[in-house]
Amino acid sequence: MQGRAMNNKGRYPSVLGRGRGANTNPSFQSRPEQSQYAQRNLVQNHHHFQQQQHHHHHLRNQLPGGNDSTVADEVEKTVQSEAVDSSSQDWKARLKMPPSNTRYKTEDVTATKGNEFEDYFLKRELLMGIYEKGFERPSPIQEESIPIALTGSDILSRAKNGTGKTAAFCIPALEKIDQDNNVIQG
Repeated sequence: MQGRAMNNKGRYPSVLGRGRGANTNPSFQSRPEQSQYAQRNLVQNHHHFQQQQHHHHHLRNQLPGGNDSTVADEVEKTVQSEAVDSSSQDWKARLKMPPSNTRYKTEDVTATKGNEFEDYFLKRELLMGIYEKGFERPSPIQEESIPIALTGSDILSRAKNGTGKTAAFCIPALEKIDQDNNVIQG
């Protein structure tokens, strides 16, 4: 510095909070507390959903025969035939399950709403992988974020370590992948 005093006036603001830990700026407004989970593009997604509903209603009216009961009967027969299929019934019994996790679980992972992974209508192959990796049921962070992510909405979530955040991201991503389409999918 060779004899010159350093002038910090232009470098720092004139008042640095007065050292009391509180913000003394009178125009400062604290942010309202935000939810742990934020959803973007809600209005756009709602508009898109309405367009899809209108499109499906239009297609339904153009079905040959125009008889909703005939279509409903065909759907019911298909559902019943799938329910009778024994291979679709016992897929869970044929899984190679890992040993049960006997560690103590905190409320961060036990305070669930009671959903199961099947409630999200995931592909059977994905469900098999989820169960074979040792997941028994969704954690609270997974219950909140997986349904939103499956709709294609952006999510922002925060939770403690070990509560299933990575699976909450990966499960919807894996569900959206088309295995027959051999390209990078986004």
